[in-house]
Amino acid sequence: HREVKLLPLPLATAIEEGAQVTRFLLLCTAPDRLELRFEAGQPDPDAAFGLARAALHTFLAGHGLPGVRVVQGHAPPLRSGRSGKLHRVLLQPGPTRRRGRAAP
Repeated sequence: HREVKLLPLPLATAIEEGAQVTRFLLLCTAPDRLELRFEAGQPDPDAAFGLARAALHTFLAGHGLPGVRVVQGHAPPLRSGRSGKLHRVLLQPGPTRRRGRAAP
């Protein structure tokens, strides 16, 4: 497998434009798995997730990553401890990171 590096901004833009949402967190939980979380006030989060997942699948397939699984998370998005700023795209650290899969 080859390593594919993805920048956070294009991933966030795919979600924003595909689902018309701005308050979310996309978390890379495994080399082939992304978790999308919305803030509690998101109107119709299931519909937003469906649109965002479709947009992400299109984006990822265009970068040679058609097998990345996108799941809906139900925990609240993470915020910065100091500023309280909402994180948008994060790579969850851990020993499971491997080469050859999505790595935002």
